Amino acid sequence: SPTQYRILFVVWRNTYGYQREEHRMSLSYIASATGCDKRSIQRELKKMIEMKILNESYERQTRVLGFNKNFDQWLTIGKTANGKTANGEFTKKLLAKLPTILLAK
Repeated sequence: SPTQYRILFVVWRNTYGYQREEHRMSLSYIASATGCDKRSIQRELKKMIEMKILNESYERQTRVLGFNKNFDQWLTIGKTANGKTANGEFTKKLLAKLPTILLAK
């Protein structure tokens, strides 16, 4: 979704843009950086974590976000939890659209 793309680029900028693999980010910060509603950020962020695109942990009650660099674990469009796709083909649509710097790390 467009909100997910905005979240991806905010996380990318605040992690690899500053030569780090993860960073503390609150919902308020992501909402102000993307211009999206805080509730929609929370909903889409939860989906991205469930899809295993982003990793989430907590440090002193603060959310820490980073990318899951094991791309084979990503549950992209049409891919189910067991690794099979609905149409029988593996798709990396989302991976193909990410900046190449992310792949190099």
